[in-house]
Amino acid sequence: MKIAFEYLLALCTSLLLVCGVQAQPGSSVDLTKPPKYEKRMFASEKTGATHFRAFRHFYQNTITHYNYFYNANNRLNGIIDRAKQNFRDDYTQLLPFYNYSLDVASTERRELDTIIYKCVAGIVLHDLRTDWVDNMYMIMGKAYFIRKDFDSSLRVFKYINYAFAPKDDGYDLPIGSNYNQDTVFSVATRENGSLVHKFINHSPSRNEALLWMVRDYIEMNKPTQAAGVLEILRNDPFFPKRLQGATHETTAYWYYTQHVYDSAAYHLIRALDNAATVQEKARWEFLIGQLYQLGKHDSLAVHYYDRAASHTLDPILEVYATLNSIRAQGGESDELLQQKLNKLLKLAKRDKFAFQQDIIYYAVAKVALQLKQNDLAEECLLKSVKNSTNNLIQRSASFLLLGDVSYDRKKYINAHNYYDSVDERSLLHADELERLQARKPSLKIIAANVQTINMQDSLLRLAAMPPAEREAFIKKAMRELAKKQARSADSAYVNPALRNNQTAAGDMFPASGGNAGNSGGGSSTGDWYFNNNALKSGGYTEFRGKWGNRPNVDNWARKAAMDKVAANKVKENELEAASGKDSAALKNMVASSGNGDIPLTPAQQEASNQQIMKALFGNGQTFQYQLQDYPSAIDAYLELLRRYPNCPMKEDALFSLYYCYKHTDRIAQADSAINALNREIPDNKYKRQLSQHEAVAESSEKNPATQAYQHVYDLFLEGQFATAEQEERKADSIYGKNYWSPQLLYIESVYYIKQREDSTAISKLTNITKLYPKNPLAEKATIMIDVLKRRKEIESYLTNLQVTREEEDMSHPILADSSDLNAAALAARRRADSLASAKLNGKGIQFDAYAPHAIIVDSASISTYSKERKSLGKDSLLIGNNISNRGIGIDVRKDTSHVVTNNLFSYNPDDPQYAALILDKVDPVYQTEARNAFNRYNSGAYSNEKIPVGLLRLDDRYSLLLLGPFEKPFLALDYIDKAKPLAQIRIIPWLTVKKYSYAIISQQNLEKLNQSKDMDGYRELLQQVFPGRF
Repeated sequence: MKIAFEYLLALCTSLLLVCGVQAQPGSSVDLTKPPKYEKRMFASEKTGATHFRAFRHFYQNTITHYNYFYNANNRLNGIIDRAKQNFRDDYTQLLPFYNYSLDVASTERRELDTIIYKCVAGIVLHDLRTDWVDNMYMIMGKAYFIRKDFDSSLRVFKYINYAFAPKDDGYDLPIGSNYNQDTVFSVATRENGSLVHKFINHSPSRNEALLWMVRDYIEMNKPTQAAGVLEILRNDPFFPKRLQGATHETTAYWYYTQHVYDSAAYHLIRALDNAATVQEKARWEFLIGQLYQLGKHDSLAVHYYDRAASHTLDPILEVYATLNSIRAQGGESDELLQQKLNKLLKLAKRDKFAFQQDIIYYAVAKVALQLKQNDLAEECLLKSVKNSTNNLIQRSASFLLLGDVSYDRKKYINAHNYYDSVDERSLLHADELERLQARKPSLKIIAANVQTINMQDSLLRLAAMPPAEREAFIKKAMRELAKKQARSADSAYVNPALRNNQTAAGDMFPASGGNAGNSGGGSSTGDWYFNNNALKSGGYTEFRGKWGNRPNVDNWARKAAMDKVAANKVKENELEAASGKDSAALKNMVASSGNGDIPLTPAQQEASNQQIMKALFGNGQTFQYQLQDYPSAIDAYLELLRRYPNCPMKEDALFSLYYCYKHTDRIAQADSAINALNREIPDNKYKRQLSQHEAVAESSEKNPATQAYQHVYDLFLEGQFATAEQEERKADSIYGKNYWSPQLLYIESVYYIKQREDSTAISKLTNITKLYPKNPLAEKATIMIDVLKRRKEIESYLTNLQVTREEEDMSHPILADSSDLNAAALAARRRADSLASAKLNGKGIQFDAYAPHAIIVDSASISTYSKERKSLGKDSLLIGNNISNRGIGIDVRKDTSHVVTNNLFSYNPDDPQYAALILDKVDPVYQTEARNAFNRYNSGAYSNEKIPVGLLRLDDRYSLLLLGPFEKPFLALDYIDKAKPLAQIRIIPWLTVKKYSYAIISQQNLEKLNQSKDMDGYRELLQQVFPGRF
């Protein structure tokens, strides 16, 4: 025992001697102490006055390490671990870089303050020559960082960089200078990489502090400073290898925040070994797949999705990794989307994912929506809800998408029911919650009104039947509904094994080569049940199928019998409380057995009609004022006036029709509605209001100041910028800024941006936000101000960005059969990624400078087109055949009875049509701005369709903004009807209505119009086909 003790003492002494040689002296600490403790000295103040021998070194190191650093470090790690436990990833969106949120971690301020207190105490109460002073500062800086005090954190890390830099006999060595002993430029602290040194000493904190300085700069939105430090560290030859993974991690984080996704993925791959756990590594692999997918590197994305699925311990992550791997394979054509849909449906049938079917069916529904298979999408979403286990977030997402689909399809009752089933607390995105809360109250009113209309219509129909037939109908309906309710009431107490006619359970110990039961999945290996993954994953499904949903309670069979007895006592109440329209129908049928609710007398029928009138008018008002769905409001008002021409609310209905028509830019219909109002109700209450409004509008338009600034506005739009600036200065000197309009300020800012006069543009945009804060242009102005302030940074990044495009084989022209022109137009609309600006010349349609390659589709077969399309890359494609150049005419159908013609143009309802915006004297600068605006609108409102947008200049006056083509004219008209009311308030609010108009035009008429320039002649054709619409 004595020999062992002497050996241990000698070993400790030798270690302490080594530690004494390696000790890093720190700087002094100046403290302001209360008067009571002014004469008391802390250990840190005695640093220079005492000897620092081996025993003191050992004692100070031990106390600082285990009493202070160890506890502070554990507390800090505990905060991060708790933040990770409370963090929930949304795998449908781009994952955050880290699996914890600083917003959550920073809420533990009491714990963080304790950590900072321990760090300060650990420094002040001990000799500053100990080996753990820099580590205490490091923990302090991290605590400030987690607390989101980034400026304090940065100061601590800068202090570590300064105070613990390499020194020679107490004098600082200039960092990164030739004055140091080496000729190599370096800022890092050299570390001894030998195994003995690693075993005896811990690593210094200065090099790590440099990386945390980068984290601070990133969080403080100072990317330039962060990039500078990273570049120095990456090229430092003495930066330790142990921190290379952390360097790649920080670099990946920087690229991630700058949205340079492929570079972020590149560095994150090299930081995978830096992940704390296997699960965090799998999560980063999933993130790498997402980053590569955003960077259009689909093959790499698939690889890392597959790696994440194979490494993860989280079944939810495994499902989403598999789903994203399928999505990343191939492109977005209809054929490829159908292939992805089929793969997802097969995935849903796998036993391995039995508990994640809600997620898979949700993914199937989203692909089905891209294919416009709305019925299949609804079916899959209902399966997603039905197969939901404990995933409340996914259940709410499925119900929300069901509501959105039903709302877009104008199934308002279904939409209300689905929205009502959404748990608002489970929605992950603020825009989803905002949309839900905006729609739910209105849809509740609409659904109630529709149910009232349906019920009263049914009762009126019953009243019109002969008595005998009515009674027979009621009795039959009562029997059917009673049977249905009885079946649903008893179904919970029937053994599912008997109901589904299932056979015995599978054998847990099958013979080699035999089957593992009929319902548990086959096994040809003879594995034991608990070694067979297929059997284990299907165990729960098999148990539930055989025994039903047994509650987790004792004596469940007896409890079920007692519940059944209790259920029989309240059977009548259960029937009345059944969900949906069946319960309402049953209630009315029971009441109608005595003819109590059926309107048989004229007074009762009048009361029933009054309810229908109020419901129709109420729906119109709700559509109009709460949902701003003017087309649906028009339908409601028209239905009201059609069914009840002399209803009491006729006056209000006609005026509301006028209002809705005006907002949808259907001027002719609006005039008809107001004329009908004045003709049928001469003394209506709106007559004076309309006359005053027209008088105000007329007087405002005749105001000299208004006319002066309107003239300036027109000059800017027409491209006469010098004259416009001169006229504006003249008007400002007379009228000041009281007559500025947000539209004028906005188009001026666009002009000055083009001239690179950013300060002037920002001044104009600022005036919009100050003078017109509630105008739709105010939000656009705020965004543009932010972009302009970062213009040099954005342009510098784009200039340095290197993008390589593969050469495309243009040696073989694509030929298309002229008889299949319509099908080719439809195929192009579905396959086009985007439509670059296009222009027409005498030879046909070709791309302008916006498209890097001009692809001209001449006469060709569709089969050849579809086969060769894959080799053309993803450039924008515009269907336009070189008919006039080749002398090939378009074959017109023989049954031309429905074709309308005038002198030059013809309208065929079977031809694909563009939706067109006719721009009148608008400069190309603003034409491009309008095109971009409609691109943004299409990406939001038609995200699943990718509607191309192009520009065509006809002459010095007219230009066409072409959207489509659409397969049928009614699709183009529907697009215009939806875009019109939004154009003035959201899409192009800076462009006055008189500067543009709407039209639809086919490919054939487009070529003729480009050659003839006869805009008036084409408008005559539209007026002939669609009187009053255009």
